[in-house]
Amino acid sequence: MPSNRLAVRRQRASRCAGIAGIRRFGNGFLEQGSQVMIRRSLHIARDTAGASAVEFALLAPILLVLAVGIAEFGLVLNNYVMLTTGVADGARTLSLSRGSSTPFTTTVNTVKSSANNLAGSSISVTVKVNGTACTTDTTCQTALSSAAGQAAAVTATYPCSLIVMGVNYLPSCTLSATTQEMIE
Repeated sequence: MPSNRLAVRRQRASRCAGIAGIRRFGNGFLEQGSQVMIRRSLHIARDTAGASAVEFALLAPILLVLAVGIAEFGLVLNNYVMLTTGVADGARTLSLSRGSSTPFTTTVNTVKSSANNLAGSSISVTVKVNGTACTTDTTCQTALSSAAGQAAAVTATYPCSLIVMGVNYLPSCTLSATTQEMIE
């Protein structure tokens, strides 16, 4: 009979467990709700099922900024290569323009057309013949006529921006390229 009473108590305890926050364990003891919560919390703390998702959520923004930064730097480097190519073509054109009536205009147009991926209006071109700057076709033609064997230099500048996720890392960035050729 005593075992019957114990069975009845166990039945009542298991029915009331959901209401009162009491939990029954295999050894016959009952445990209060706060202890159950502590055990569940410890079980959750040991669980590593979502760890990789949390790690990804923490590292994804950093990796995204890094990837966009690398791409932006690649674009700036490409602009520099295009500018250098345009300046080299312009210097070669200037060195061969001794008999031309429009050496300055031809040189500037050559630089801008060779750097076709850059905005031509943003390219600033400086032309020097034997160390003296010439800014018009007439002054360049006069300087070139008596400068055979001397240096013809072309310098160009182009503004660049290294903006990654709204942050400008080089606010006063300007690409610059200079090439000298011997006047023929």
